[in-house]
Amino acid sequence: MALRRTTKQKLYRYSIYAVLLAIVVWAIVSTDWARIAQLYFNPEVAAKMLPGIITTALVNTLWFTAVAFAGGLLLGILLALMKLSVIAPFRWIATAWIELFRGLPAILTIFAIAFILPIGLGVPATRLGGPVVLGLIGLILVASAYMAETIRAGIQAVPKGQTEAARSLGLPDHHPAADERVRAAAEGHLAAVRRRLLHLVEGAHELRARRSDAERQRNAAHHGGDPLPDRDDPAHASQRVAGASDGEDTMSTDLIDVQAPAIAIQDLHKSFGDNEVLKGIDLTVLAGEVVCVIGPSGSGKSTLLRSVNLLEEPTGGKVLIEGIDITDPDIDIDRVRTRIGMVFQSFNLFPHLSVLGNLTIAQQRVKKRSKAEADKVARAMLERVGLAEKADAYPGHLSGGQQQRVAIARALCMNPDMMLFDEPTSALDPELVGEVLQVMRSLADEGMTMLVVTHEMGFAREVGSRLIFMDGGHIVEEGDPREVLANPQHQRTKDFLSRVL
Repeated sequence: MALRRTTKQKLYRYSIYAVLLAIVVWAIVSTDWARIAQLYFNPEVAAKMLPGIITTALVNTLWFTAVAFAGGLLLGILLALMKLSVIAPFRWIATAWIELFRGLPAILTIFAIAFILPIGLGVPATRLGGPVVLGLIGLILVASAYMAETIRAGIQAVPKGQTEAARSLGLPDHHPAADERVRAAAEGHLAAVRRRLLHLVEGAHELRARRSDAERQRNAAHHGGDPLPDRDDPAHASQRVAGASDGEDTMSTDLIDVQAPAIAIQDLHKSFGDNEVLKGIDLTVLAGEVVCVIGPSGSGKSTLLRSVNLLEEPTGGKVLIEGIDITDPDIDIDRVRTRIGMVFQSFNLFPHLSVLGNLTIAQQRVKKRSKAEADKVARAMLERVGLAEKADAYPGHLSGGQQQRVAIARALCMNPDMMLFDEPTSALDPELVGEVLQVMRSLADEGMTMLVVTHEMGFAREVGSRLIFMDGGHIVEEGDPREVLANPQHQRTKDFLSRVL
């Protein structure tokens, strides 16, 4: 009877184990242990070498380890950044370095640097610092290769969504002071021009905040709610003053068009390689409007939304926020993003921070609020979305609906002038959708300007000021949500709605 395959594999493994066991037993029985003890474990010889051999070896080991770690860490950070660089030669150099010194045994690298290198250069090792210094250099080279991969992996392990969430809150990808020094040196007077343009954003917000009560009443009446409350708390007001008092005169308010729309998109194009996703989009969102964007997957809805705060860099066209062209390379987009709240489909909360930490980090680092002030604003926003009791919880302990409400509260903590919602309910269970939509309804009732990518047709019908249908990178149809949903004019809109309604 033929043996089964698994049985054959077991017999093969057992036979190998038996052979290895026999070899070990034979080695133990046949070894002259007395001779080995005399050669390698002579207590008299060991006693003569103690304690110097231990103390000297210990000191040298600790010293070599510390120097190799410090040097390897600095060089490893540089190599990791080079490997992640968009500049191809940097990536090639870093990759070759890492593969070389990770592939070679450490002892071979140290021997080559300390002994073979001086011979190859034709100079004594002492002129290059001596064997000890050269050996340390070898250790650093080996350590840098391993540390570079560790650091690179750590950077790339951060989910893209969390990085985008940080950017949307105005947290810079790099230290803003360092960026300011480099740009000022490279651009000269353009650095001052850029700061004035930033004050234009601040000035526009100030003037917009002073609109007449009558205009705010009209915004509220449009949504069927109470008069629009003042959303600017004292912390926000003080921050605006602080932002405008850096020693530079603000740009003349005569240049500001107080009637500028909240969002103005002009001939917007976006391509990913040969794939053109947005094909000349023109869209205007007025202050207080709730514009809902619907369409099939791949139509460019999310790309359009992400282009509004430059999470996606447009290939062509312009995006103006409150009259400011944010596609201008001299605009500090991180500063402008503090005006634009964004809520993502996948929440993108920071899992290592508590709910309170998620809501205060950008306030403290971007708005420069004190911890007490940031905590006060954060708790007020949590109360607003019905999660006051979850301040000390972590995102992993919350339901999907709760996480999304925390994400909304996080965006509101920056006191934005407008909110972007990228399919905020698509990742939720049906029974959790309502609690998120209720928060969004309350924002609309208060007059918040909102651009919402959604599949919730009921929300669009009841809350939206305008409905836009996109397909193939174009705006196919737009109008009053009730009219578009009940009586679409374009055949493509009819086909889409017939499948989702």
